Amino acid sequence: MGGSVGGSPRRFRNKGVKEYTKDAFRLAGIYAAASSLWILISDEALVLIAKDPQTMARFAMYKGWGFVILTATLLFLVLRRRLIQLNAAGLENTRLNLDLVRTLEQSNSELVQAYDATIEALSYALDLKDSETKWHSKRVTDLTILVAKSMGMGEESLVHMRRGALLHDIGKMGIPDSILLKPGPLNAEEMEVMRKHPLYAEQMLSRIEYLQPALDIPYAHHEKWDGSGYPRGLKGEEIPLSARIFAVVDVFDALTSDRPYRRAWPREKALAEIQAQKGRQFDPQVVDAFFAVGNLDAFSGAMDESFTPPDGN
Repeated sequence: MGGSVGGSPRRFRNKGVKEYTKDAFRLAGIYAAASSLWILISDEALVLIAKDPQTMARFAMYKGWGFVILTATLLFLVLRRRLIQLNAAGLENTRLNLDLVRTLEQSNSELVQAYDATIEALSYALDLKDSETKWHSKRVTDLTILVAKSMGMGEESLVHMRRGALLHDIGKMGIPDSILLKPGPLNAEEMEVMRKHPLYAEQMLSRIEYLQPALDIPYAHHEKWDGSGYPRGLKGEEIPLSARIFAVVDVFDALTSDRPYRRAWPREKALAEIQAQKGRQFDPQVVDAFFAVGNLDAFSGAMDESFTPPDGN
């Protein structure tokens, strides 16, 4: 396959050279034939018409100008015909190139949709591993995008945020089930193991070029505004904005959902905790944007397959 594709441009170039060579020979033949006929006819006419040297000189000048006009006309007609052919070929090539671009764009769009569908399926599979967190990833993703939109983030950034939010817990695949599904608080040693999941996420996703722009949330959503978070101890605006937004949403969802070691908090108590952590665990501007989002009830607590966020995302 590679050989045929690599050889195609050469074949097209060779075909072009052959066409131009044929045109050159054709033009030379027409020129030679027309010139020969003109010389033959004009010389015979000159002998018949010219009776004295002055008349012969005058008609010889006319003959020369006639030859120039004749050859120029022939050149014009031949070149005009060739330019029309080239223009038609150019238009056809343009049409073919446009068709190729459309095909590539459609294929790229379908590929992106397939990637995103795979990410959603993987996210759902991670949630299913723990029945208490089923639909957690979808809830936090939808609410994260709402908050990000309200803060003016662009469409391209939102696409990467969505992927990062869906895969925020991908690193937990490297955490033993005995710790991940423990029906109670983790001890210090277990917590140390659990805190490695952002590192595992970075190690997994950084190898996939397509997902590298989505790494901020899986890698940094446990960082805290005051620098006391993990795994890198980032502080303030050192933490990527997408991770700062997600951190607020993730904590809110965790507090308002049942866990094996505690029942869900009431919405008011969870919101009070978010407000209390403003400027400590969370970016103050993000907290303000979070509280500005309406209908937070739709994103708290357990959720089933009928869930649809308020803005239809």
